[in-house]
Amino acid sequence: LVAKLIHSKGPRADRPFIPVNCGAIPSELMESEFFGHLKGSFTGAVKDKNGLFQVAEGGTLFLDEIGDLPLDLQPKLLTFLQVWVLN
Repeated sequence: LVAKLIHSKGPRADRPFIPVNCGAIPSELMESEFFGHLKGSFTGAVKDKNGLFQVAEGGTLFLDEIGDLPLDLQPKLLTFLQVWVLN
């Protein structure tokens, strides 16, 4: 609730607010959920899918329970954030 309030009072209030419970996403789908995928990139990928970072573009992506992220995904997320913030 506090994150949503901060978002609604900030300069991005007219942009999306995307809350994500990191603990509720199965670890095998987490990378695809965050970064998206292209049709055919794995079994069951029947169409292109934007990742949560793309969906929240210009808005707020609230990562709740971020400590539940698998250890192998944490460096990928850090690298993405470092590149994204610097650009």
